[in-house]
Amino acid sequence: MVKNKGNIFSIISIVLLLVSSCSSVATTKNLKIECPKIETNMANLKSIGNLIIHPLSDGSYQMNMATMAITQMNKPNEGLQEFSVSPNQNWLAYYESEFNQPDANLIVAGVNNQIYKTLPWESEWGSFRWLDNENLIMRMIAQNGSSSVIDYHPDFLVLNAFTGARQILKVNFPNIYDPAPWPDWDGWGVSVYNLTLTQAVYLEGGVSGPFNYVLWDIQHKRQVANLQISDDLNAVPRWSLDGKQFAFAPSLAAKIKEYPSYELFDVTEAGDIKQLTHLTEYYPWVYIEDLSWSPDSRYIAFWFTHWPHNENPSYDTTGDRYLAVLDMTTDLVTIYCINGENNATMGIRKYPPPLWSPDSKQIVVQSQVTPDSFKTILIDIQENRAFYVGDNLEPFGWMVSP
Repeated sequence: MVKNKGNIFSIISIVLLLVSSCSSVATTKNLKIECPKIETNMANLKSIGNLIIHPLSDGSYQMNMATMAITQMNKPNEGLQEFSVSPNQNWLAYYESEFNQPDANLIVAGVNNQIYKTLPWESEWGSFRWLDNENLIMRMIAQNGSSSVIDYHPDFLVLNAFTGARQILKVNFPNIYDPAPWPDWDGWGVSVYNLTLTQAVYLEGGVSGPFNYVLWDIQHKRQVANLQISDDLNAVPRWSLDGKQFAFAPSLAAKIKEYPSYELFDVTEAGDIKQLTHLTEYYPWVYIEDLSWSPDSRYIAFWFTHWPHNENPSYDTTGDRYLAVLDMTTDLVTIYCINGENNATMGIRKYPPPLWSPDSKQIVVQSQVTPDSFKTILIDIQENRAFYVGDNLEPFGWMVSP
């Protein structure tokens, strides 16, 4: 772990050891492989909460994970989009609109889709997510009136979903990467905030680099940490749900002069930096695509791809993605023989990050079957069991039990 005392720290100074064989992967101290048989008898599954799902065919539904009962959420001729579940998994926000009608609403609902608040949708509102258990953070759409392409304003709106109170977050950090809206960290633009709005991570650098991820103290207007990366800008920072740290997966290509060599890193709110994974000690080339924290902030689930020594992957090289889970208390990485997207291109996200149950014991993922179809799979990381949930059921959120 590196202590930050105001200086600039570079994660690329970490020494990597690349080995030529991964034959011992299954028995290494900090890495193991699990291949649970995917069970089809859901009666053997013990789970909790309500899973928000959207079949590729039609409609939006809630699945009670204790009974497997499915309830449709949308009404006839009504479409629901932009589902977001609050950090405590008690509240659901979504965009509601009737087909062929101009009016739309922002809906705030409790468990079992009990509508608590209906807010008329405003023209400058864009994509949104829960910031904490009361407030939504929204991208703001620039009102130029002349372009058919959505042009996002760099600032954010913080909207209290229960009182209607509003706050504008000005994104004016020093030397922030300017050519918006790319990259767009799943609706965040090039900055992402912690729960209390006391800190933000943003991308620093010009059009041609160099690039850095900066942890910024908003109240005191100072850098807490500055992390150098390579030219790849897809290492999405994600804050833990307790707001005490963020994780991201940069490429260490600038150090070893090869590509790709990704690892997970953790940065605390105090600026302490720690390398979490050492996958490149076992696999010659590694790409980490996306990650998600468990609700108790103990685990990080992520998609990753690896290639053998006889391949020289470049940025447009494709590969299959597989599920892995890091236990922050033991530093153990468990790799599952469960695929996500097949033949996937680096830097392009077709499937969302793994979705966690409220008790941090289970994960739901999409596992590709054909280019246009997938199976929805539940993995119990405590019991080392996997269950088939259904075909083409896109998971959007997981709420607590009724």
